[in-house]
Amino acid sequence: MTTHTPKAMFLDSIRTWGGGEKWCVETALALGERGLEVVIGCLPGSELESRAVGAGLTVWRKRSMPLAALKLARYLTSEGIDIVVANIGRDLRLSALACALSGKVLVQRRGIARPARNDFLHRLIYKHQVSMVVANCAAILERMREDVSFLPDEKVRVIPNSVGLAELSESRRARCRKALGIEADQLAVGMLGRLAPMKGLGNLLGAWRLIKARRPEAQLFLAGTGEDENILREIVERLELSSSVHFLGFVREPSDLLAALDLFVLPSTRDEGCSNAVLEAMSHALPCVVTNCGGLPELIESERTGRVAPKNHADSLGDAIDGLLVDEALRKRMGARAREAVETTYSVEVVTATWASLLTELTRPSAAGLSSSAKLP
Repeated sequence: MTTHTPKAMFLDSIRTWGGGEKWCVETALALGERGLEVVIGCLPGSELESRAVGAGLTVWRKRSMPLAALKLARYLTSEGIDIVVANIGRDLRLSALACALSGKVLVQRRGIARPARNDFLHRLIYKHQVSMVVANCAAILERMREDVSFLPDEKVRVIPNSVGLAELSESRRARCRKALGIEADQLAVGMLGRLAPMKGLGNLLGAWRLIKARRPEAQLFLAGTGEDENILREIVERLELSSSVHFLGFVREPSDLLAALDLFVLPSTRDEGCSNAVLEAMSHALPCVVTNCGGLPELIESERTGRVAPKNHADSLGDAIDGLLVDEALRKRMGARAREAVETTYSVEVVTATWASLLTELTRPSAAGLSSSAKLP
């Protein structure tokens, strides 16, 4: 019996680059290596379009126009696409109508721990059109099901994000530290992400004031841009931390930063799912200090691969960071275990195999469970 190889579309109409867009490109490429074709649906002029085209992926450009769902349905049919994975809310609504018209399978992927809409339209979509909701951590599903409790267990699944294994070498570490101006006797802590309220960076700077009083040589690197940048710079000036806090701006390829660090921190206060930044740090054999926010405690096993501190509590965060800065042997043990977790649970090979299995399962004729048999001429 020949197994059908599904063809999928990942639909994401966000203009900027973030975790969801990164997932679309990297997962599409990884599935392509396994023989599954993936088309990227995106907005024209978006960062996702640019990176998808640059990676050699086929792109369908979503435009704001009348009858967008009909145009998408016709494209799905003409290109033989079996399944649509919708990444955000407005794409779910568009995809639901397009899949109903074309008889294709619809999956919603959720990567942020935010409420789900439970109005009449969305109840119809979830009950009759969505074949599966895939979250990248259990916390997202738990939060979602507070609002849409009617979703049966067989229509929800957790598949985490994945990450490749970073190159580890002392020569590379020395080169990357030199590029950042980190001296041999300095401890380097870093954060990678948007400079936005949800990341809790005000708490991190409050914690850093405590750390600097104990470890004057420590340096903090903040990689990213966002709406809070000016506020955070003002806090740094007010707390007299300018000599030890470095704003790096947008870092397109963060691996060199992570290679230079001794410790990674993510002090988020809301919305976190399976953090790509934390996974990348783990891949670099870095211990991580995170908060008990969303899916972060699912990634970091406290006192084994890092530490989990209460969110919105600068003193506890500072103690967690300082306790690792003072103990190099403990940092190395935790970092090694973090990398092992990547190899066994979060590697590209393991996670891609799970996605390939799910897409195949959902598009198998006897198991597709389509809510509509309508076909476009």
